Amino acid sequence: RYEARIGYLFAHIEGPETYDNALDFWKDLRREAVTGDFSRLMVVDEVTGTLSTTQIFTLSTEIARLHTGAAIAFVDPKKETLEANRFGETVLANRGVNGRVFTNEKEAEDWLLSFRSP
Repeated sequence: RYEARIGYLFAHIEGPETYDNALDFWKDLRREAVTGDFSRLMVVDEVTGTLSTTQIFTLSTEIARLHTGAAIAFVDPKKETLEANRFGETVLANRGVNGRVFTNEKEAEDWLLSFRSP
């Protein structure tokens, strides 16, 4: 689900984690962001399952391509996938995308609202 909030677009995702599901979500998020003219995005991840390291790398590369210029706060409250998502954060950073992984929405929102484009 998507929700326009003051200063950013909020997205909550849940369901089974597959590469195709994840890629479809990030494409949909891009359309929503463009439609609403949002450059700041918060994604709360409550999907079940995991992706391989190769899939995370490939997906993160696609996210960077889709969301160039955006600031993305990614909230992952699950301990078992946090490190994998931090790897994705590194891939994004290496491709020039401002993305950070958080464990709670408050910290993510504080960072996102303080983010200023270069």
